[in-house]
Amino acid sequence: MREIIQKRKAEIFLGIILLAFVTGNIIAITRNNIPDWDESVYIGMGKYIFSWGNAGEWELLRPLPLALLAGLSWKIGLNPIYAGKIIGVLFSVLNIILTYKIGKELFSKKAGLFAAFFLAITPVFFSFSNKILTEMPSVFFTLLALWLLIKNKNILLVGVCAGISFLVKFPNGLFMIVLAALLLLYAKKEKTGMKPVYMCIAGFGIAILPFIVFNLFMYGNELNPLEAMFRPMLSAAGVHSNPFYPGGLLFYVTGLLKTNPFLVFSIAGLFFLFKRKDFNIQKTLPVAYVIASMLYFSIIVDIKDLRFALLFLPFLAVLAGHGAVEIARYKRIGYAILAVMLIAAIPAAYYGITRSNYLSEPSVRELKEFFSYFNNHPTNGIVLTTLPYPMAYSDARFRSIFYVGASPEQILKGVSAAILLPSALKCTEHDLECIKMKESFFKGIYERGKPVASIKYWEDNLTIYLIS
Repeated sequence: MREIIQKRKAEIFLGIILLAFVTGNIIAITRNNIPDWDESVYIGMGKYIFSWGNAGEWELLRPLPLALLAGLSWKIGLNPIYAGKIIGVLFSVLNIILTYKIGKELFSKKAGLFAAFFLAITPVFFSFSNKILTEMPSVFFTLLALWLLIKNKNILLVGVCAGISFLVKFPNGLFMIVLAALLLLYAKKEKTGMKPVYMCIAGFGIAILPFIVFNLFMYGNELNPLEAMFRPMLSAAGVHSNPFYPGGLLFYVTGLLKTNPFLVFSIAGLFFLFKRKDFNIQKTLPVAYVIASMLYFSIIVDIKDLRFALLFLPFLAVLAGHGAVEIARYKRIGYAILAVMLIAAIPAAYYGITRSNYLSEPSVRELKEFFSYFNNHPTNGIVLTTLPYPMAYSDARFRSIFYVGASPEQILKGVSAAILLPSALKCTEHDLECIKMKESFFKGIYERGKPVASIKYWEDNLTIYLIS
C-alpha cells in the first residue's frame, strides 16, 4: 500500500487540489448563483435559438457553441443557470488536469503538479470557473491541441481542436496563428516538408466550416459572401475599444502577479529553457502563445479585463511550475523562496475564492423574484431592458439597449414593457449628443410607461414599466 501511495503521490496531490477546487465551487454557487452579464446573454441567446425567436434575444457578436448548450438545457427542461455552471466547473477541472499532464510531459511530475496548483489557486481562474462563459471550454480545446501535439497524435486533430477553440472564443484564433507559424518555422528548420502545416490548417477549416455555412445562411442576403461568413467575428472586433474600461500596458502583468505571486516563477521557467536551449515545438508553443497573447491583449485590445488572461493562464502556469521546480533544486535558497511565495500567495487566493459575489445588494432572493417578473405577468410584445439578467429567468422576448442611438419612438416600436436602470445607459461627459438622446429617451418612458415593480439596485432604482 505504501509503495502504491509513493508511486501515485503526484496523482493523489492532484486529487486533493481538484477536491478542494470543486468544494470551493459548490460553496460559491450555493452562496450566489445569479448569472453575470455575459452569462445572461448566452442564456438569452440559447432561448432565442430553441424558441425560434419567441424568447430571449439574439446578439450578433457572440459565438454560438455556448449559447447552443445553454439553450439545449433550457429546451429539455433543465435550469439553464445551474446546467451552465456545472458545465463551467467540468471544463475548469479538465483544464487543471490537462495543465498537470502537459507540465508532466514537458518537464516533470512535480512541474505538472505545481502548474495545476498555481492555476487552481489563481483567483481569476476560480472566479470564472463556475460561469456560463466561453473562456473555460475554449481554453480546454487549446490545451487539448497542445496535449495531442505533445503525444504526436494526428496533426489534423490538433487543427480541429484549435478550430473549436476559436469557435467558442474568437480571440483564441490567435492560438491557431501561433501554432501555424511555429509549424511553418519548424518545417523549414527540420526540413520535414509542409504536410503538417497543411494538415493542421485543414483541421482548423473542418472545425469552422459549420460556422461559415451558418453565417452565410443567416447574413448572406444582406452582405457580400466574405463579410457574411465572418460577420459575428467582425462585429466583435468592433468592441475592442471602450472608454469605460481603464487599463494600461502592464495591466495583465500586475493584475496576475498581485493576485497570485507564484506566477512570477514563469520568468524562471523561461530563463531555464533559454539557458539550456531546451526548445522543441511542444515547449516553444506555450512560450510563444503566452508572449503573443500578452502583446495582443496589452497593446492591440483597448479593453482591459483580467478575464482575458484566462486564455493564456494555464500555459503561464506550466512555465511557472517548471520554474518553481528548477529553483527548488537550489536546496535551502530554493525552498526559502517557495515558502515566502506560498505565504504571499495563499491569502490572495483565499480572498479570490471566498469573497462575496458582486451582487450583494439587494438580496439574491429579491433579485430572482424581480428578474422572473414576466413569468408571472406575461406580455405579448418585446421587453426592452438595460440589463440582460432578466433573460436568464424570464421566457419573454427581449431587446437590449445599452446606448441610446435613436429617437424614443424608434426605440419603443413594438415594445410592451421596459426594465430600466438609468445608470446602465452610459455617456461620456463630453458626448453631449448622447446625453441629450438619453434624456429624451427617459422622458418618453416616463410619459408612456406605468411603473409596476421596482427594486433598489446598488445606488440606483431598477424599475419595470408597462408601455402603452
